[in-house]
Amino acid sequence: MSKNSFAKINFYYVDNEYISFLKQAEMNSRGFTCVPNIQYAGNSLKFVYGAVLEIYNVKFFVPVSSQYGKHKEFNLDIKTKGKVKYKGSLRFPYMIPVPNSCLNPLIIDDITQEKRKIRTAKELAFCRKNKDKIERMALHTYEAVTKGVNPKLLTNSCDFKLLEQKCLEYEMSLQQEPSSAPTAEPILPNELPELDGQGFGGIGGMSA
Repeated sequence: MSKNSFAKINFYYVDNEYISFLKQAEMNSRGFTCVPNIQYAGNSLKFVYGAVLEIYNVKFFVPVSSQYGKHKEFNLDIKTKGKVKYKGSLRFPYMIPVPNSCLNPLIIDDITQEKRKIRTAKELAFCRKNKDKIERMALHTYEAVTKGVNPKLLTNSCDFKLLEQKCLEYEMSLQQEPSSAPTAEPILPNELPELDGQGFGGIGGMSA
């Protein structure tokens, strides 16, 4: 386990094909998946923040959610200041490892909706200001899950160890011929578990 020392922390979009690959890996292993959705109706995309944790050169990113005030041991509420206050959270049980090749930085200046641009900028400022706390919570959650200290948490979090392995496999495949990249069958909506309202729930969409 290496000490966190990342060059540029930011909000990122994650390649959808890679997310599908992780989802299928968990479905095959567990019969369900806690890998967060990143695309919603209307082509709205969820983004992640990080990297927040590095385990043997595998970097983890935490999803940014519109949900607020839930399970504060493993979620960090985002609270912004100003005339208009925005609320959201970072949900550490749903962290995912992502290779650099599957990350696309979110460029705040490219956001056309002014309210969404202001909200995103304030959320990123909050995350950067609380960088050390975020990294501590990421490590705390990782250890709680991988050591199995909380049985309820285990069924409401990603399988970090499995996803680490799959992240490395995916990254290695990208270094080979394009035709050898791993494939993941699409998961239909009725095959996904209903997590919201159960334990730690699923990842809420970003309402920006």
